[in-house]
Amino acid sequence: QPPIGALYPDGEGNIFIGGWGGAGVMKYDHRSKTISQITVPTFPDSFVPGIRVLLKDSFGSLWIGTSGRGIHRLYGDDEHPRLFLNTQNDERSLSSNTIYCLYEDHNKNIWIGTMYGLNKFERTSNSFTRYFQQHDIRAIHEDNNGVLWLGTSGDGLLMFDKQSNQSRYFT
Repeated sequence: QPPIGALYPDGEGNIFIGGWGGAGVMKYDHRSKTISQITVPTFPDSFVPGIRVLLKDSFGSLWIGTSGRGIHRLYGDDEHPRLFLNTQNDERSLSSNTIYCLYEDHNKNIWIGTMYGLNKFERTSNSFTRYFQQHDIRAIHEDNNGVLWLGTSGDGLLMFDKQSNQSRYFT
């Protein structure tokens, strides 16, 4: 059996499963008690990337964060699958193709933790705003005040107030 890199319960009793070693994305259906493969058209034919994290957003899109192959988005508000990658010299692209975490805040914004910082997805332009590119962002949580708490690799805890654009480190 291939290693499992990500699990995401969809709130309806189903579980999305992200695998490594060519396993791709699967879905466990709680009604039929079966697992089915999900076709991801944006995966290259010759290479299925390792899946690190999955998120189903409030618009019904499935976000697939990979190890080195960016983010793949299926379903939901955009009927066409999309692949989002880092593009050299394009500050509106992802800051890194290695995705560690995905989070939807209370305003339905998608935040992405990567090897090179935090990214906010801009729905109107299908682009990203980058923050803290010098940090490896491994975890994201929003508190009741709308403040993002970011877990980093080696730099401690980072508090980011989205409204004031202020940040504070706790090491």
